[in-house]
Amino acid sequence: MEDQQSCSNQDTSQQASSPSLDLARESIQSKLLPFWREIPRAWFIQFEAVVEPLKTSDDQKFRFVLQQLQATDLRHLTDIMYNPPEAKKYQAIKNRLLAVYDKSEVKNFQQLISGLELGDQKPSQLLRRMREL
Repeated sequence: MEDQQSCSNQDTSQQASSPSLDLARESIQSKLLPFWREIPRAWFIQFEAVVEPLKTSDDQKFRFVLQQLQATDLRHLTDIMYNPPEAKKYQAIKNRLLAVYDKSEVKNFQQLISGLELGDQKPSQLLRRMREL
């Protein structure tokens, strides 16, 4: 009987803390933007700015990233998802996504010299884009 009461008290305390955990999780998810294939390195900087102050675990970061990806992105991660590493899961998917989507310096240079046009941009916007490349 005493064991049942202590289990019941633990269940009640866990249920009481669950709403705050759910609220924190919802708060984080509302701040996260969908994954940016065009500029993945910038997306990871934004992602880390949101989650780092909250001292999220590696496993939590891994799950948060997976939630922001679409099927196209997940296809590149199936081996990691099916058999995740014991440690550094987040770093594994970050490295993979950067390897898939981040443009090499050669490609950036080719784009820089081959065809950036002013179009309807301001000159300062074009200069910023050129510096990015």
